[in-house]
Amino acid sequence: MNKYSLSQAAIRDLYEISDYFSDFSIEAGERFVKSFDDKCRKLINFPKMGRSYAQIIPNLRGVPLYHFSVTMRLIILTQT
Repeated sequence: MNKYSLSQAAIRDLYEISDYFSDFSIEAGERFVKSFDDKCRKLINFPKMGRSYAQIIPNLRGVPLYHFSVTMRLIILTQT
């Protein structure tokens, strides 16, 4: 089963963005976190989705979410 993980920097960013939305309403913050999780799960199933930023970092891709850009690197882990 494919899964995603977040860097410590991404976790901090997610908290800050969620807090920003929560200043307007708790539901808005929760919706953002759910939308972020949904987008990440979609990226798991469609890793070539979005724009390539390979000229910056190999395998780097980005997709829009609200007025932010979710960027990710595809890393293939093999089990031995």
